[in-house]
Amino acid sequence: MKKVFLTAGIFLSMTFAVSAQQNGKEVPGKPTTEHRMKPSADQQMKMFDRLNLTKSQERKIRRLIEKRDAEFAKHAPRPPKPSKNDMPKNDDFRMADHPKPTPEMAQRMQQERKDFDQKLQQILTREQYAQLTKQRERMMQKKVGMQHRMHQQNEK
Repeated sequence: MKKVFLTAGIFLSMTFAVSAQQNGKEVPGKPTTEHRMKPSADQQMKMFDRLNLTKSQERKIRRLIEKRDAEFAKHAPRPPKPSKNDMPKNDDFRMADHPKPTPEMAQRMQQERKDFDQKLQQILTREQYAQLTKQRERMMQKKVGMQHRMHQQNEK
């Protein structure tokens, strides 16, 4: 019985040692937090699944999303490149590391959102756009409710 516990203890300590060595390294096939925060065009297209789009509408919206993402990538603020000593051990992407948007950037982003919505209105029917607007409102309510709950938990 002692041998079983000793063997299990050694196995667990070896497992912890290996996982500690792997922290800070990219694991192939596993998306980083930064990539999870930036949804792909396919993921963004899921928002339009319930709108019964035609093939033509799907193609136009996908191109619109890809164009918007490319423009955003050009103008997106980049955090300063940390040195190896400053690198977090678990290779987390931290929002605190990113520069805060300036008022000009916020205004440009708001204008880009309006332009995107205008182009969507040209592609979608009135009913589809109304349904999309309702979906967005529900998503925002969920997001605000979740943020409120998280804030309450952090205060405790």
